[in-house]
Amino acid sequence: MQRDHGLWRSDPPRRFEEVSMPGAAVPGMLVDVAVGAAIGAVVVFLLSVVAGVVHEQVSFVFVPSALLQDIAGTGVFAAMAIAGVCGLIATPALVVHRGRLLRAAQRVAEQDPARVPPSTQRRELERPPAALARRYGIVLLAVGVVPLVLIGIHLLIDPGATAEPESWSVFAASSVLVVAGLAITVASGPRVRAQAPVLSALQQRWALDVPSAQAYAALRREELPDGPVPSVLDPVMRRRLTRVRAVLRGVVVAAGVAWVAVIFLHKPCRLCAPIEWPAAERPFIDGYTLLSSGLAGCAVLAGVAAWWIGVAWRFAAERAVFRTLDGPPRRIDDGLAQVLLLTRGAGARLGRGLAALAAVCLAVAFGEAALGQAAPTITAFVVAAVAALAGAVVLCMRGPREASLRELLRTKASPNDPFALGFNWLGGAPIG
Repeated sequence: MQRDHGLWRSDPPRRFEEVSMPGAAVPGMLVDVAVGAAIGAVVVFLLSVVAGVVHEQVSFVFVPSALLQDIAGTGVFAAMAIAGVCGLIATPALVVHRGRLLRAAQRVAEQDPARVPPSTQRRELERPPAALARRYGIVLLAVGVVPLVLIGIHLLIDPGATAEPESWSVFAASSVLVVAGLAITVASGPRVRAQAPVLSALQQRWALDVPSAQAYAALRREELPDGPVPSVLDPVMRRRLTRVRAVLRGVVVAAGVAWVAVIFLHKPCRLCAPIEWPAAERPFIDGYTLLSSGLAGCAVLAGVAAWWIGVAWRFAAERAVFRTLDGPPRRIDDGLAQVLLLTRGAGARLGRGLAALAAVCLAVAFGEAALGQAAPTITAFVVAAVAALAGAVVLCMRGPREASLRELLRTKASPNDPFALGFNWLGGAPIG
């Protein structure tokens, strides 16, 4: 160890550098697309719940009550189906990604001891990757056992159920889930025991190397000149965007509070009987319910607007920062650097948004088909979903490029290695 300017560093100096993995783009893309589609499923579910409450509780509305009931039913089913598929895809992809990361980190530790993975990758390896696979198998087993037992009892009690194709379809699907969950749970046990000592050795090594790498990064950062601040990164601009986002977030919170009030106005507790309001007061309750429904729609639009602002700012910030770093090394704002290192890039954010749009379009297409709408309308939504999903796949495959941009940031600006989330998405002060 050598001391320089009051900081201890190793010889050779430890440095933060992401561990590269062959074929890392595909698992990362699957996870990003699944997360985006799950967000779209949540939006569909919430809007379906709004339609269901309006159908059940509002005595006058400009949309036919039967249509609201159909929208609520098909929307909830479609949202749950999409969320289930996303879970089935994302978890195995994440297991594969972390398994490759563990092997790559072990190889780097043997071949280049001076390289230390950043906190984002170290956090992914807090537990053996096979432990996630084991939990995945347990979840599949639990999800499959319940309907399997229920449908089995139904088939035994009701002789006529054996002639129903739906009963046997549920029985077959549940059996597949149980067998798959049991196989994954059993097979992942030896993998957990094999990965645990390897991961423990790596974590002990990182515990010694991280302080040295932090000290060396701080030493390099002290020697760097301050770089110019592009207009998009100016603190005044960032504060303005933060205020806009705060207003949009306030709309979302207000919509949530309003809907909680709607629920309590109609049914104060789970076991309570629904409240029957007098005829003179019923129009006011109905009007408030409709107003809250409209506010819920505004909350969705506000959330989309906040997301678009974040994506647009991230595109501009990445372009400005890396244009600034396209030259000699220089220092940049540490809070901004941590945001760029910790959070997903603009391409991945836009890809997740397109995946959410694809999920919404698929849910709408399913609802249109269930309601017997015209085939051209259904086809249009399906085409839109396929196009959005294709765009999401292309954008979310940019993982290696995002990693190269982060490495450029570490090489040229030598920022601190962030240990935890908690920085404003616009790069301002830490969020309290």
